[in-house]
Amino acid sequence: MVYDLTVRTTGGIPTTIYSRTGLTGTSHLLTTPLNTGSYIVAIVGRSTTGLTTPEPLAEVNLVIGFPGGQYQAPTYPENRTLAWGAVAGATHYDLQVDYLGPNQAAENSIYRNSAAMGTSQVLPNSLPLGNYRAWIRSVRVEGGYTFYGTWTLSPLRFSITSLTPESDATESLDLQLALDDLSPELPGSSDLPVEDAFVSDDATYEAISTDADHSPIMIDDTILASL
Repeated sequence: MVYDLTVRTTGGIPTTIYSRTGLTGTSHLLTTPLNTGSYIVAIVGRSTTGLTTPEPLAEVNLVIGFPGGQYQAPTYPENRTLAWGAVAGATHYDLQVDYLGPNQAAENSIYRNSAAMGTSQVLPNSLPLGNYRAWIRSVRVEGGYTFYGTWTLSPLRFSITSLTPESDATESLDLQLALDDLSPELPGSSDLPVEDAFVSDDATYEAISTDADHSPIMIDDTILASL
């Protein structure tokens, strides 16, 4: 017995956007990105003689959305720690911090940790004084593939006003954070040099920096395990 898998859209006229035939296992890792939306995943059994099951062996609804919803605001400033909400199925996170000035030239990705473990990151004390914005996305590595979640829709903004923490915690390193306005802003946009920019494609943000990691959004492994 082998299996044929089909992913099709819902609403209106269903359209098949992903399919695989002749699968021999009981799970399958999607290798093509799915945009935000709702889908129907159907699996049909097929014998070696070509006979197929009269009805799908399994049919589930799959909803792809923004991974993890809104990320949490960073923790209180004196420990120089940025924190974010956990995303189910993520193996690690990709954190980018942009420097906006004014004490030296603006710089995209002045700090980047593409393999951040857990849900927090202490920023180095070597960062210059000034204004910053931070982005975070989830990453999952499985079966030799790397899947990327979407970047946060609005960056976290903060300012570093002191590099040396003082005895009074309230006067130590000051990370004053505020959410950006409601209009989406993408990493590398606005007043920064845009050699390391990002673009929007059907609600999914993908890097187009020098390493050009055009990668699909992450699919929750609990969904894949059910197929």
